[in-house]
Amino acid sequence: MKPLATIIIITFVGFFISSTVRLTIPLLLTDLRVPLIYIGAVMTAHPVTVAVLSVPLGLASDRVGRKKMLTISFLLLLTSSLILAAVRDLLGIFIAFTLMAVGWAAFEPTVTAMIGDVTKSNELGRAYGTFAATIQAGFSSGPAVAGTLITFFGFSSPFILSAPVLVATILFLNWALRREEKTKAISRQDNVANVFVTLLHRKPVFTGWLAISSIFVTIGGYEAFFPVYARHIGMEPWLIGLLFTAQFIIGLIARIPVGTLLDKVPDKVPAMIFGVAASAFAVALIPFFTHPWILLLLMGSMSISRSGANIGGLLLVSSGSTKTQRGLAQGVTSSVRNIGASAGPTIFSLAASGAGFTLGFISISAIALPVSLALMRLRKGVKDEANGKE
Repeated sequence: MKPLATIIIITFVGFFISSTVRLTIPLLLTDLRVPLIYIGAVMTAHPVTVAVLSVPLGLASDRVGRKKMLTISFLLLLTSSLILAAVRDLLGIFIAFTLMAVGWAAFEPTVTAMIGDVTKSNELGRAYGTFAATIQAGFSSGPAVAGTLITFFGFSSPFILSAPVLVATILFLNWALRREEKTKAISRQDNVANVFVTLLHRKPVFTGWLAISSIFVTIGGYEAFFPVYARHIGMEPWLIGLLFTAQFIIGLIARIPVGTLLDKVPDKVPAMIFGVAASAFAVALIPFFTHPWILLLLMGSMSISRSGANIGGLLLVSSGSTKTQRGLAQGVTSSVRNIGASAGPTIFSLAASGAGFTLGFISISAIALPVSLALMRLRKGVKDEANGKE
């Protein structure tokens, strides 16, 4: 089996499990009558843990090999899923969900770096578009499955389903990647801190990190609290899951064409600016509507527009770093993504607890304005470095 096909299958499973859990946890906590501020704390702990651990675990994948790191990550996901199937108290859910975050911190930078390992530089856009489409496929199926299972079999069923899926994936990846060779570790060639500073001063890399972190402030708050908002206005779990599934299918269809287009466009920053601004605008409008069709329109437009910022950011980080820096670069990408995703639920919960859902959704969208202005200022530097200028 071709390496890219293996990566795509593993990616699908990882994000299927992630979307299943991300929908189930806030619904479970809502059913347990946990206050919004504590739901925000639980949802925030996950991306904070990933943000802290992504860089060291991304570097670890360079040292011990991608296959071993992926195996460890799926074992942690399996263990946490089994715990979540059994516990029904806030502390137990918090601990298990945080353990799952450790596994995710090993998974995310490793699988993202593998795309660059097996792809030619002039095909990175399509490869990352396919990668992003696969993420959307996992996210599309997860909420529908979770919502249906919760409705008919209770809150334990999504976690129980995850166990055999994860076991099968562990066996598959160890077979498919049995000939994998370890890559050279950055620290054997350069000081890690110096490499990080070098990457930070590269305009394409910094621009990619900025766009990705900001878009996930909005997306993180939205994904954590849209299910809570939907339940607040009377939606059933199956309909919430269906809306998320439809949204992710729309995003799936858009990802590969957007990635292919970005391969052909020398200036990627305008697409990223549009993605940041349009996504935030769509999310800010959500609390003014309750009809499922209108909400789906907003969710779908957000899913399409964010692809420009996300894929464009991944492309700039990849093109701005060398192969020996990829583990660190993608580890930082994962870290800043999750810093943004952790800030989103925190900002939303603080705003919504004091002034309701309307201010919550608007507060996580407000970051788009200063970030869009910053991306405009960085655009010339990105173009100059792409043309070989200092």
